[in-house]
Amino acid sequence: FFFFFFFFFFFFAPFTCTDHMHLLLCLCLCAHSLQGCHVVYSSDANQWPGLLASLGSVFSNTHTPHRLAVTVYAGKRDAPILREAVECAIPRWNSSVDIQVLGKFPPASLRRKVNAAFDIRLNVPHNYVRFYLPQLLPDVTKLLYLDADTIVRGDVCELLDTTLLNDTHAVAVVPRSNPNMHLSFNFVQHRELLAGFDKHDPTFNAGVMVMHLKRWQASNLGWSSPSFEPLEDGKIFHWNGRWKPWHHKAQHAELYTPFEAERCLTHTLIRRF
Repeated sequence: FFFFFFFFFFFFAPFTCTDHMHLLLCLCLCAHSLQGCHVVYSSDANQWPGLLASLGSVFSNTHTPHRLAVTVYAGKRDAPILREAVECAIPRWNSSVDIQVLGKFPPASLRRKVNAAFDIRLNVPHNYVRFYLPQLLPDVTKLLYLDADTIVRGDVCELLDTTLLNDTHAVAVVPRSNPNMHLSFNFVQHRELLAGFDKHDPTFNAGVMVMHLKRWQASNLGWSSPSFEPLEDGKIFHWNGRWKPWHHKAQHAELYTPFEAERCLTHTLIRRF
């Protein structure tokens, strides 16, 4: 297969590249076009309106949607219902979405270390899936993790192809100065956390993350503070706070409306406003 590409570009390079010195670049671009673009979500039923819209925005704005491989983690009872909703919302591309059942999660040892009093959302199991993806997806090298309350207005494959290209970082994220690390973890009762964190380290927005899973695992980043590549892509919109784009009071709901697919949700969905 590689020989075929080499033969083609070597003899027909005048029609595809400016000169033979660009042969390697052309081969690399072709290799990128053959690789999958992995996108991961984890969501409970309360977030499904956003999830379906986010999925629609990803497939609509990716120039090579055939490269997309999307994994969604859902509860055991939710998975069959979500499967039907995805088939309704994106019928052309629903076969590219793999819905995985989330078992008992997260581990009890992790729940004891997290200060859920700071934010009740820290009790939701789906919040922790992103940090266990190297174990959950051992065959994937790089992926984009998205929260359900996101809308994508750019090409996620292009983002993945151009991010984390050096060997320095395992994640690319949007940094934030607050809250600091000490607000989220129980450093008083679990002093072993101090070995991997500076409790005054700034955190980052974990709702949009490009992750290199092999580097993450090699660096044992599960319980240490990572250095990260700043993610400055302005084409992914993430709603922080209480009001989500499917709520009447949310700001910038006009970004959500073109991809809204609540018609695909059954009466079993419980929405909390």
